[in-house]
Amino acid sequence: MNSGTEIRSVVYGSPGVAAPTFQRTHLERLAFADMLARLRKSIEAADMWILHEIDPRTIHPWRAIRTLLSRPSAKNCLELVRRLRRTSMAECCLIENLAQSRRRNWMQRQMFTPAGTANLLFIAIVLLAGAIPVACYALSPVIAINEEAKKANVQPQLVRGDISVLEGSGGNITVLNRPAGKFLVDGGIAYSKDTLVHALQTISSAPPLFVVNTHYHWDHTDGNAWLHDLGATVIAHPNTLKHLSNSTRVDDWEWTFPPMPASGRPTDLVSKAKTMRFQGTTVRIAYYGPSHTDSDLSVYFVEADVLATGDTWWNGYYPFIDNQNGGSIDGMIRAAKENAKRVTEKTLVVPGHGPVGHRAELIEYRDMLIDIRDKVSALKNKGKSRAEVVAAKPTAAYDAKWGGFVINPEFFTRLVFDGLPAAPK
Repeated sequence: MNSGTEIRSVVYGSPGVAAPTFQRTHLERLAFADMLARLRKSIEAADMWILHEIDPRTIHPWRAIRTLLSRPSAKNCLELVRRLRRTSMAECCLIENLAQSRRRNWMQRQMFTPAGTANLLFIAIVLLAGAIPVACYALSPVIAINEEAKKANVQPQLVRGDISVLEGSGGNITVLNRPAGKFLVDGGIAYSKDTLVHALQTISSAPPLFVVNTHYHWDHTDGNAWLHDLGATVIAHPNTLKHLSNSTRVDDWEWTFPPMPASGRPTDLVSKAKTMRFQGTTVRIAYYGPSHTDSDLSVYFVEADVLATGDTWWNGYYPFIDNQNGGSIDGMIRAAKENAKRVTEKTLVVPGHGPVGHRAELIEYRDMLIDIRDKVSALKNKGKSRAEVVAAKPTAAYDAKWGGFVINPEFFTRLVFDGLPAAPK
């Protein structure tokens, strides 16, 4: 780049604009958010100031920067970074330099002039080029899954008897259809409401009367509110209610989920187990204990011999593990063992993600988790760092089959590593 105009054009797409604009498309904001989150990890690794979330939906970043930079304490600059949420990486690099520079007043003046903005953005871009690999420009899994849900054309797939599965709106949705109403396991993503309503109507005109949340993650609970509006009672573990009633941060997704509206929060809570009779069908709901999260439930339709596992099973994919909110690799293995014990070769099993499967696939999944856990644990116990363990490729034997979805081999290795106990000293 040879000029400030070119720099501004590359970063903001508008040649001749003297300072960064605040107008971005939704996807641009999301992409910038993900890049910021990854930049934060690099800054943490370099033992520099830690960046937190930035959200342009709530406050104009540059106006807030101007205000806080007028204060004498550099701590206020860091507080700015914590309060703002999700702006571009270039802007955040600029904020970092402003916050740490002893020449803060000079930079404050430079920041709001065309030449100064161009020069400072050039510094930010150079820093990014050295600190962030090209691969870091991928979107957060939350964003990618939401975008897929918006485009989904959900069609019901008959599983057995009166039970169907809806795929495409985040997690799988299991539907028990009876003459007077439907019993759902999970509610999908709200972006898919129209296609989900059509799919449910394709099965029958009976209304949804119950929906069980297998855990709190948005791709299984985001449809709660509209399903409740149609008459459904939401059933879940108490920890799902806790998460849906408060903001919940998932660092591995670089995402903070806001509280769900009251209409979408569960009102029928299952702490351990519950058996229901739903229009002639026996439905058994059980808590796994901490596994994928701290809120995982299974749902078993007794007469049909169909088990819905939620995200304790991802059929054909490496799973996400919410280490921050009660999950762990050991918990996932316990749940996988429990699933394998509960079913027979005749049982049909609906996973949280992936196609409907059988006991053989559950066992293969369980064994994969155990083997990778053991390999990562051995490396960690030898004192290897997370980066060294990832570089050792402990998942290599499984990547071709399991590594092609949202959680790639490197990501899964990090999740396993982070969920294991610290190495003995």
